[in-house]
Amino acid sequence: MRSPWQRVVGVIFSVLVPLAGCSESDAPFPPADSGPEAAADVSVDPRVDAVADGGRGDPDVSRDACPSCEDVVPRDDRVDTSAPETSVDADAAADVAPPDVPDDDVAADVPVDVQGDPAVDADDAADAVSEEAGTCASRCASGVCDMNGDCTPCVKDDECTGGRVCNAGTCGPRCGDGGVACTGNLVCCTDHCVDTTRDPRHCGACGTTCPATQFCGNASTPACRDNVLRNICNTKKATFLLDGLPDDDAASTVVRNAIAALCVPVPTLTSVDQTMSVAINPTTGQPLAGGGELLVAAGGDSNHRLVAYLEDSRTSAVYNESDGITELYFKRRGGAPDGGDAIIRTVTLSTLNAAHDFFLIYVVKEPISGTFSLVVYGVNSPGTRAGAFYFANAMLPNIVGDVTSVTEGWYIYEWTMADGGAGPSLADTFTQIAAGM
Repeated sequence: MRSPWQRVVGVIFSVLVPLAGCSESDAPFPPADSGPEAAADVSVDPRVDAVADGGRGDPDVSRDACPSCEDVVPRDDRVDTSAPETSVDADAAADVAPPDVPDDDVAADVPVDVQGDPAVDADDAADAVSEEAGTCASRCASGVCDMNGDCTPCVKDDECTGGRVCNAGTCGPRCGDGGVACTGNLVCCTDHCVDTTRDPRHCGACGTTCPATQFCGNASTPACRDNVLRNICNTKKATFLLDGLPDDDAASTVVRNAIAALCVPVPTLTSVDQTMSVAINPTTGQPLAGGGELLVAAGGDSNHRLVAYLEDSRTSAVYNESDGITELYFKRRGGAPDGGDAIIRTVTLSTLNAAHDFFLIYVVKEPISGTFSLVVYGVNSPGTRAGAFYFANAMLPNIVGDVTSVTEGWYIYEWTMADGGAGPSLADTFTQIAAGM
């Protein structure tokens, strides 16, 4: 039989034993009376900072150790994450979602370029190429480049990417030692696959370079020819660019018919709208054809893009300039006392009409592509028709019949229709004003 004292002790013991079953992790954390040192003694896994609901709730705290304890949610803003990391068992890890994993709605709002999708990576690459293609107009003579960023066609090596070079208008790998073999009629010259029948840098043979005053002529045997009108038939192909004006296009046909009738051998002849031709940049007019192809433009710089390019880029030796009201000036590059361009002839615009005009005929080699061009135009449309007629019926017959005549690169004529003539005709008056190289 227990004494009263023993009974008192037994009651106290029965009360304390259940309380001892509750662990520190099930008690409010941190205790209200605990300081920083007490908090530091508690092991907390800093990785457990998100829950299965996507990180939007409080940390998941297990109550298995003390089913009888009250549900208490710790304040995570007071957890010391510098505390040592403890291990998490497999069951607990399975209940914990990876940090910062968004739900479907959130993922849908995330920009696709950060999702790591291979398809997106391909789109990014395409965007990069598109940005590169946006520079084609300023970087490529043609204004066009492919998905690799290579200019099509190319006219020089720096229009190709990835170490490729410009091979006969197409970007490709280098040839020669350690390089590829050239195909077709192309020959390997200085690491480039070239067409020696028309390339001004390898005209007829590797290393035969035509100077600025010559083009690569190839009517029979490829050879460098002087940039003069008498060599107009020394080409295997001639492309006639049309600007859409009836008088200009009719003048182009006159020149074409003359070349077809008198040049031996007859070059391959093509007439094409200037906006559709691959022989020039259809926007800037820069020649792309290269050696061996003659470009022909009948019409002035106001409408013909090739002519505008040749004269605005100062490629042609002569050009015209007008105040648009009273006078027009035919000018030659350099030669003026002040070092500027010299005036060859001043034309009073009011004196020009359907029976009286001036016209200019010249040939020029464009230095970047090596393209040889023939240009014919008058101050007005009647002058363009007269210039085409004179080239076809006076100059070209003399070129074919006597190779020592028509030895200059450019000519300026004044034309006056014969009285009562339907003009232009051989009865008209054609007066040479000036000529030169």
